[in-house]
Amino acid sequence: IDNPAAVLADYMTSDRYGCNIPLANINSGALAAFGSFCNESGPYIDINGVSTTTKRYTINGLIDTNRRCKENIDTILLNSGAWMSYDVALGQWRVIPKRALPGTTWSGPNQTGTPTDPAPQIIFNDDNITGSIQISSTRLDNLFNIASAEFYDKYNKDQRGFTKIELPDALRNTNEPDNALSLTLDLTNNNVQAERLANIELKQSRDDLVITFLTSHYGIQAQAGDVIAVYNTLYGWCEPTFPQG
Repeated sequence: IDNPAAVLADYMTSDRYGCNIPLANINSGALAAFGSFCNESGPYIDINGVSTTTKRYTINGLIDTNRRCKENIDTILLNSGAWMSYDVALGQWRVIPKRALPGTTWSGPNQTGTPTDPAPQIIFNDDNITGSIQISSTRLDNLFNIASAEFYDKYNKDQRGFTKIELPDALRNTNEPDNALSLTLDLTNNNVQAERLANIELKQSRDDLVITFLTSHYGIQAQAGDVIAVYNTLYGWCEPTFPQG
């Protein structure tokens, strides 16, 4: 098997070489959706200059079962563009792919997003935010603008290969110095997947706005990975009108 969802399920549930987690404690719906997402095909130009397609993500490499379960799970997730969350309400582990969610057409006065932003699952506003709102961001000299990924190249007898992604000047801030992010992709054996993962990690590292606030018991329902919206009259974050259903 090489589908990341199948690899995860096999490793997490195995009582011999894995984590011995009951299948009932893994969100099967999220796992199935992740498997379908990884199987989606994308175009690329091969080493002979021929246009072809490949699956979005596959797992090709060796897992060291002497390492801690969490380390191996993190390695599988890193090589398949995803991360893991624990749903306290359901008592289940849930895999969440790093991807843009489907958008919803909406409009409203002073809208703060684009018309293709996904409608939020939970909304925080003046009714349930009970304290001050703190906003922070990454310092200019700590922003990554270069990503270097190391992988095993199947086109070169599985020797170590390297790929490098640089953010164009048009997407950098003024006077932003070079700052490289290094990735080691032990379960990736082609440059197409390595470049895709490097691009995702690089661009997500620049989404650096952090909002911290206190909320009422309403916030208990929020889970890691949920799309949330924060509206506040003081900051002028006005709530748009979302379509029902």
